[in-house]
Amino acid sequence: MMTPVGEVVNTRREKREDIETSNRRSGVRIDPPHLVAWIRSSAQIGWAGALAPTDCAAAQKHFGKGVKILAGAPKSVNFDRARAGAKQQWITGIGGVPGCRPDAGTPPLP
Repeated sequence: MMTPVGEVVNTRREKREDIETSNRRSGVRIDPPHLVAWIRSSAQIGWAGALAPTDCAAAQKHFGKGVKILAGAPKSVNFDRARAGAKQQWITGIGGVPGCRPDAGTPPLP
């Protein structure tokens, strides 16, 4: 038996409404312009972590780009988590590699 088209649309709409309600309740919300910044900073820092064991100079470059984005980002749960992760890498080394620290040109995080 085939599902009527109206049920599929309602299910998708209900899922979207559930996600929106959940996001409102949890306080986790990134507006679309900031969403792009969050994705870019996460990608740069993630890429830095992947490169750190083999190419520290490239890892430092990507880490610096990610930190620069985070430094200018608004205060929010997601950005604060990303900043905390970057600060931890500042202490332990990029990607957990103790010998690969951020270079001197990397701006400090608030």
